[in-house]
This record gives sequence, structure tokens and C-alpha cells, in this order.
Amino acid sequence: MDVPPRCSFNAPTGVRRVVGTVEVDLDAIRSVGRRWGATVNDVLLVATSGALADILRTRGEYPAELVISVPVSARGANADGELGNQVGVMPVRVPLAGTPAQRSVSVSRSTRAQKSSVRGRSATLIGLLFDVLAAIRIFRWFVDRQRLVNSFLSNLPGPSSPLRFAGASVSAIVPLIVNTGNVGVAFVALSYAGTLTVTIIVDPELVPEVRELTEALHDQFQAIIAAGGTSAR
Repeated sequence: MDVPPRCSFNAPTGVRRVVGTVEVDLDAIRSVGRRWGATVNDVLLVATSGALADILRTRGEYPAELVISVPVSARGANADGELGNQVGVMPVRVPLAGTPAQRSVSVSRSTRAQKSSVRGRSATLIGLLFDVLAAIRIFRWFVDRQRLVNSFLSNLPGPSSPLRFAGASVSAIVPLIVNTGNVGVAFVALSYAGTLTVTIIVDPELVPEVRELTEALHDQFQAIIAAGGTSAR
């Protein structure tokens, strides 16, 4: 398997984290994706990788692609009666050259092809690998030096209607995940009441440009929506 490009934000992380958030209209992203034959997750991959590329270019780094890990269902066709979550991971190679439409089509084709081969086996293989690494006490050493992915992206479906808590309306939900090892930037998206909120989680020692990265992600979404012929929110 080809290794991802070396990037300056792939280095052992510390204990501090800083976050930024971007909100975008879910229907606008979904509409653009459908026009290009892509899912919301495909469009998210294009937007997040584009934002990362914008920051890398300011550092004098010009990778042709980035590899972003996304979770996938690992349930096999005969697993209906089994309890518990069965989740695998899928590294997606996202090209950085081309228009948003071209990049989305490329990502969509790649993810469709990979899902059929990943589902049902990746969770088992990854789980076995991590068990072995933990047993011989080199798990931390491995994740600090892995050359499999540049970043993580999780996309979580949330309630489509507004919620209330203790009599008050919930105006927004901000998702969070933990990024460890040598992944200095991770993304998590959550849809809620028609809004897609994307949280950027960074190690500020590796990525002090959290404000610039947040602005870059916002600009990526605006460019994608404009390219899809849908009015931006």
C-alpha cells in the first residue's frame, strides 16, 4: 500500500487541543453532492482536504493528495443477529488538484470501490493489529509513528428536528472527538436541524493556525456550493 505524503502536522501530539467550528447548510451540501453523484461524506472529504492543503501551502508544502481515514460499517451481510457496534476504518486518498466537482467525483468513485472490499473485514483486521501492538506494549510507539493516514474525519447523523432540553431550545450541537498519535488535525461533522457543523480539533503545538484553518474550511464550503450552483447559506 502506498504511504501518504509526509506533512508537518503529522508528528507525535501532546496533551493540549484547540477547536474551531464551521457551520454550513446541510441541504446545500447534499444538493451539490447529488448533482455530482457524491455523498455528503464525499463532499466533506473534499472540503477538509482542501482546507488542509491551503494551510500546507503557506508552509511551503505541496502534496498531490492527502489520505484521510473515515469510519465505515464493518457488519457483514449475515450479522443481523449480532449485538454491538462493528466499525472499521477506511483510508481515502483525496486528490488536491482539479475543480471541486472533479475531486468529488474522484472521491465518490474511490469510496464506493473501497467500501465493498472493506466492509466486514477491516474491523477484525485492525482490531487484531491493535491487540497485538498492545500486547507487546508498542501501541503508543506505533500510533506516534504511523504512516497510514494524514487526518481523521467522522460524520455523524444527528436529529433532523430541533431539540429541547430542560425547557430550552437547543440551538446547536458541537461534536468532538479525540485525535491521538501523530495526527495533529482531525475533523468531526454532525448534522442537526438542517445545519452541518464541522469541528476542527488540532494540537496547537503542531497546528497553531486553527483560525486560518477554520477560515479555509469555510471558504472551501463556499467554493463547493458556488461550483454546484446552489446559493450559499
